[in-house]
Amino acid sequence: MNESKIWSSTTDLNAHLSFGKHIEKNISILHSLFQDAGLSRDKVRNVLDWGPGGCWISKSIGGENLILFDIVDKHEKIQKHNCKNSFEKIKFYNVSNENYPNLENKIDLAILFSVVYHMPSIVYVENAMKKLNDYCPKYIAIRNVFTQNEINWQAETFSKKNILRMSVFGKNNFLQLFPNYKIVAQNTKSIAPQINGPDCYVQSLLLKFDS
Repeated sequence: MNESKIWSSTTDLNAHLSFGKHIEKNISILHSLFQDAGLSRDKVRNVLDWGPGGCWISKSIGGENLILFDIVDKHEKIQKHNCKNSFEKIKFYNVSNENYPNLENKIDLAILFSVVYHMPSIVYVENAMKKLNDYCPKYIAIRNVFTQNEINWQAETFSKKNILRMSVFGKNNFLQLFPNYKIVAQNTKSIAPQINGPDCYVQSLLLKFDS
């Protein structure tokens, strides 16, 4: 399975590298979650953006340290260029083959917007979210696709055709991957496009560490 090769050959739109209405919508949703939770952007200094695309969402927040997790090296230049005036320090990590680094700074906010369902398998997601829990961010912002029937599902093969919807969880099953977190804000469900797989919906969540 060569995730990097497949994603490096996909369109800028699918990789969320180019700015457009879908990015504007995601930024608006994240800021609404902040407002609903009473979270000020001034309180967010260290950000982990996992699957950042063009880094537009992180750019809208700003801060001191930005950590980027991607699987395509050529995205680094674009991401750093877009966020160079929004963060004091930016560090890029290629996490293909699940090469997750140790992080020096405490993470205030982890962003996983429209990324989890692209991951190649249910087991891959479970391992990635376990690592995310290890980082113990104060807040986790997730925009994800969930199955209507609450049953986890994954595509049979990882391919360019299937990457738009590879691994989908039932919402309750997904939240069980974050035992130390509680939902502090969420937006209204919307029907997900019928790309492949079961009927699904899209929803954005803001989780807070609940010690």
